[in-house]
Amino acid sequence: MNHYYPFGLTVSNGAMGMTEQPLKYQTKELEKSFGLEMYDFHARMYDPQLGRTWQPDPLAEMRSWTSQYSWVQNNPVVRIDPTGAVDEPVYTSTGVYRDDTEEGFTGQVIIYDGDKDFTKMTKDELLESTKNDEKKATTYDANRNNMSGESKANIWTHILSRLEGTMINGERFSMKRLDQGKVGFGRMLLLAGEKSNFVTSRLNEYLEMVGLDNHSYETTVENIQSTLLVHEWYTHGIMKKGDYNNKHYQAYENVIAHPFFNNTTNRYKGIMLQNLKKYYKSELDISLNGVYLMLYNHYIKYTGKIK
Repeated sequence: MNHYYPFGLTVSNGAMGMTEQPLKYQTKELEKSFGLEMYDFHARMYDPQLGRTWQPDPLAEMRSWTSQYSWVQNNPVVRIDPTGAVDEPVYTSTGVYRDDTEEGFTGQVIIYDGDKDFTKMTKDELLESTKNDEKKATTYDANRNNMSGESKANIWTHILSRLEGTMINGERFSMKRLDQGKVGFGRMLLLAGEKSNFVTSRLNEYLEMVGLDNHSYETTVENIQSTLLVHEWYTHGIMKKGDYNNKHYQAYENVIAHPFFNNTTNRYKGIMLQNLKKYYKSELDISLNGVYLMLYNHYIKYTGKIK
């Protein structure tokens, strides 16, 4: 893999004696058209030579104290910006997105209805400072039994929408390709005893994606985006691979192979590999081997209960 400086400027391949790796800074591909050498972060084009973007942040009003063209608030060592728009996300108990804690749009989903300014707090500071408040901040996982299905669906929809325009194997993701442009809550499927985390089906030219909140991994931005984009939208929806044609195993192969997988939690990785092992056996009648077996042996120990 190519080396690059903190703001994403690459070190020449010749200098490092390495071959070209297309996915670089924050797993984005360096766009070299017309000699510009920029990264496409969907909401904005980022120039690593300047450490600035060419377009203003579409959510700049949430960060009035910094330039609307700044990148990761000028701190590339500890901050990332997966989409190019405003920097652990905080939602109300009804699933309305409020803003992010100091870590940015990453990590655990936080639920908070109180009125403290959390934008300059870390997640832990927000949870600690409100633990005795009537409206205390909690993680999604600690509060999931108190939230309605529609509220959860609002959160899933917003997390997925931050990937608008993302390319995956030649397919460009858009919320417009989903039925009603959103992720729904599968209440009837849940009542019928469905055990899946999410279910994706095709309705004419649109894909219907619904969640059931059955997932046993942590609810983080990275875990949800990996599942919704790679597993559900791309594999089940676009590739049309699933239980019905004995190709469900490909959903797990795709998740593990995608760059998003690197930023998911260890528990998530263990569960994905555990499921890959299950579908290899049931659909192909083979065992894990090679890299998959090595990864499985490493991450399976993390699949216990969420602490």
